[in-house]
Order: sequence, then C-alpha cells, then structure tokens
Amino acid sequence: MKNFEIGAIVLGLVAGTVQAEPVQWAVADGGNGHWYEGVSAPGITWENASILADALGGYLCTVPNEQENLWVFKNVASDPSLWNTWFGPFIGGYQDYEADDYSEPAGGWTWVTGETWGYTSWTPGDPSNTGSQDHLAYGGTSSNHIQPKWNDIEDPEAGGYVIEWDHDPSITQWRIEDGGNGHWYEGVRIGFYPESPGASWDWCKEQAELAGGYLATITSYEEDEWVKATIIVPMEPKNLEAGPQIGGQLIDGQWQWITGEPWDYEAWCGPEPSGDGDRLEYWRWGSLCWNDRLDTWDLSMNTYVIEYTTLPGSALGACCLDGLCITTAAADCSGNSGSWGGPDSSCADFDCPENCPADLDGDGIVKVQDLLILIASWGVCP
Repeated sequence: MKNFEIGAIVLGLVAGTVQAEPVQWAVADGGNGHWYEGVSAPGITWENASILADALGGYLCTVPNEQENLWVFKNVASDPSLWNTWFGPFIGGYQDYEADDYSEPAGGWTWVTGETWGYTSWTPGDPSNTGSQDHLAYGGTSSNHIQPKWNDIEDPEAGGYVIEWDHDPSITQWRIEDGGNGHWYEGVRIGFYPESPGASWDWCKEQAELAGGYLATITSYEEDEWVKATIIVPMEPKNLEAGPQIGGQLIDGQWQWITGEPWDYEAWCGPEPSGDGDRLEYWRWGSLCWNDRLDTWDLSMNTYVIEYTTLPGSALGACCLDGLCITTAAADCSGNSGSWGGPDSSCADFDCPENCPADLDGDGIVKVQDLLILIASWGVCP
C-alpha cells in the first residue's frame, strides 16, 4: 500500500460527508463475509479517502473479480449520492509508478491490499491517462451515467468513496501500532431509556461472555481515553442517568476487574465511589467518569462495552509479528502489522523471519541506505 502524509487532514469524517450503514456480502449469499459502506464526499482526494478508510479500521474497497464488482456496485456504489457528474466513488486501485510493469496508460495498476490485478471493468476508452489520472473510481459514459464500470480519474473528481472491512466494523481494534493493546471493543446499546427498559449489570456481563468477550476492563488512562472517544461517544447512549456498563466489581470491600487484572487505574467522578453500589459504569452527568451503582438499578442500564482479546468468529492461523509467531485471527495479525499464514496454519510450519533492528528502512536488507538514515538521525533523541 502507498504511504501518504496525513498533513492537516482530520482523522475522522470531514465536514459535509454522508455515510450509509455498512452492509455485508454474506458467505451464505456467495460472498466473502466482508462489510462495505459508501461515503458521499464530493471533491475528496483519493489519498484522503484512503486515510479516512484506514482510520475507520478498513480500506478503500477492492473488487478483484466480476462477482464482487457487481455486488459492490449493486448494493453500495450505485447510490446516486456517491456520484459527481460522470464519476462515482473512489475504490482501492491506483497506478504504481515504481511497479515493474508500469507503463501508460494500463501498466502498474494495483490494489491497496496487494491482491492480484487480473480482472478489470474499464469503460470503453479507459484507462486513458488524460492528465494525472492514476486513481480508480466507478464511472459511467454519456449514454449510461451510472454503471459498474471503472475510470482512471484525476483528483478530485469522484463523488465519494467505498470502504471495505474484513470484519464487522462495529467492533474496533485498539491497535498496537497506535499505542494500544491489540484488543477489540464493541459498544452495545440495548434500547433507549425511558422508552426501552434496560438490563442488569449481571445480564450485560453474561451477554458479553456469550459474545466471546467480557465487559471491558479499563486499566490505564490511555485505554480510558481511547474507549471513550472511539466506542462510547459514537454510540451516543440516550440514557438520562447512566452510561455504559464496564467490568469492575466491588468484592469483599475491594474494587476488582472481572479478568483479574491489577486495579492500578481509577477515573471516578467527583465524590465517587459514594458507597451506594458495587458495580462499575461510566456516568453521563460527568465527563464520562466512573460511578458505582447497584445491580438492582436496572431501568437505566441500556448500554455496555464488550472487550475481546481476539476478533470473535474469525478463523485462527499463524502470525509473524516482530520475528515471533503467535496464533491469531487475520484481522488481529494485519491490525498489528503482522504477516498471517492463513486459516488453520501452524507456527510449527510457518517460518517467521527474524526481526532485524539494523534494517531501518524495512526492506529486509541492511545496506548503505540504512546507514544514511542512522547518520541523518545522529544526535540527542527528542
């Protein structure tokens, strides 16, 4: 995948964009189980669309075969709100000027995921390379404006972009490369208080475990801030009293996490814990700080946060991560910049290359360029 400078772009949907709900191409329907979402953003550049898709845990959609191309077009990309003049949404194809097969206009095209570039669906006369047309978008013709065909276009002519996820986008990973723990989190909303009755803390705990996880344990300031910003705020709990339930409990006079992790971090509201409860929740009246409550206070418990150590429902396989091999799901592996060996692969059969600290440019070879990088960084570390 290309690397781009973020610059002044805000990692979040820019003002004026409109998103639909993600839809899944179900395996039962002959699909790949992935999720797709169209975002209307007239005038956005391909690079910024790619950055935003990545920030949401996905990537610009790839359609490397006819079946996926037609399904994505029919169910997502044909939405008129994603089209601008003759061009539809950006997808994850671009022309790599450094590729061995690069030539104009049809050489060097690749998918952001590295999938094989074989199938194409160009409109007649494309790719045309008029100007700097090195990014891929859906595009029609004068006789048929919206159709499942592609155009090579120049920024910023597209009407939006399509995001693809290889996992349920409602479950978000706190990536190790972003300072996280590699775990996954999901905000669950039971209903709206007071229209919908809630459930007890114990019921929320049981549902989290049935889903393959547990009520989230917030063991550091960094995790607290990430969960609030990424999971709780977008969930918008409409509760008049309580916020989401999390996995803390008062046992024998001591607050404990349900996982047995050390209780080293606290984020209580003002005078809390006040002693009127033995379960832990975020409190909506404060700045999403913590409150102790009784499990019998059911009616306002309408939201909770699940934490998963591994993405639920995923096939497991060998993952090379920093020279070590672990068994995990594909999304866990790629989310932490690892190399996955495929479903049911074993570390015994997966030869992970050893981590090489001297390979500063990450190309697998220690050479003069690595020495130049070291010399350029010589001096006191910031």
